[in-house]
Amino acid sequence: MNLLINIGLLPLLMIPIIYIMLAILAFMVYKRTNIKKDMYLSITYTVLTVFSFIIFGSIHESKLSFWGVPYHIASVCLMFHIAITTYFTKKYTKLELSLCTIITIFLLLSLSIDMLFAGIIVMTTFLAAGIWMTYRGIRYYEDNVLRGIVLIALGLFDFIGQWFPFESGIFLYGVLVIMAILIEAYYYFLRLVNMIRSAGINSIVDPVTKLYNKSFLLKKTENLLSKREIDILYIDVDNMKQLYDAQDPDSRDQLLYKIGLIFKEEVGENGFACRYEGANMVGIMIGDNTEQIAENFLKRVHVEANAAISYGIASSIEVSDTGEVVTSLIKIANERMCIFKKDKESNVIG
Repeated sequence: MNLLINIGLLPLLMIPIIYIMLAILAFMVYKRTNIKKDMYLSITYTVLTVFSFIIFGSIHESKLSFWGVPYHIASVCLMFHIAITTYFTKKYTKLELSLCTIITIFLLLSLSIDMLFAGIIVMTTFLAAGIWMTYRGIRYYEDNVLRGIVLIALGLFDFIGQWFPFESGIFLYGVLVIMAILIEAYYYFLRLVNMIRSAGINSIVDPVTKLYNKSFLLKKTENLLSKREIDILYIDVDNMKQLYDAQDPDSRDQLLYKIGLIFKEEVGENGFACRYEGANMVGIMIGDNTEQIAENFLKRVHVEANAAISYGIASSIEVSDTGEVVTSLIKIANERMCIFKKDKESNVIG
């Protein structure tokens, strides 16, 4: 076999290696997360690995033309990969998914016809798909532009190679196929990153109020105390039991969410708004306007949520460095909140 053509085919021979790596990665993710979508992806990548091994058995000719079975197998693998990426990681209509699947099957069946016509089919498919994806990327601000440009380039190389074959084009075509496959793999990695980021956020966020949870509160307070002075703003929703009794569970959660949203907006960049437990919320305050923020919050909750709150404030300068500083701060703020509540009930100005 021609040595130059052998070197030109090297990129195509990398395809099974990429797919087996993706199959192993998807399976490992499935074992750790038990998400069936990753199991299906692992199976699909395994099928692509097996199918792409046909490339190794189709390069026995003494002289290869530009378009032959190896290129066709690689192109079918790419379109199949695009189809599963579209299905699992992108949001498209059923019509678009159906068209992508039909095209992939059609390309697979075209293996049985003359390679010249098969190449024309692949060229037309890549050009049409590339133009469509580039248009969507520009029109709807999707991250499809690079994907579309690579597919257009593949279609143009196919056209040039069919009618004006040149040996270096074989290598370049293989490189473009690898680029397109890696772009599809990027969408899978992006999904994994989003999963990890979501898991990290969910581990520190209260599911009802969307404020930081108690675990975050304790760790963040301890961390800040080692660097600076802070205030603890302890919040309690008055008569929450009566509010609970008067409303169904969904309404209760909606009320807590609404109060939590107001609390988060008032705290803003002045600290961290957290849910402590039940109807109690705590603000880790790093500014010097904690009292004003608490008063603004009290007024907004009364107007916007038709509820009342009591609050207490404790400063880190009041607590010695010995013992449980975080616990002591929260306890002091809680005690002052109770005093504030009793003063209101006795019609005493707090």
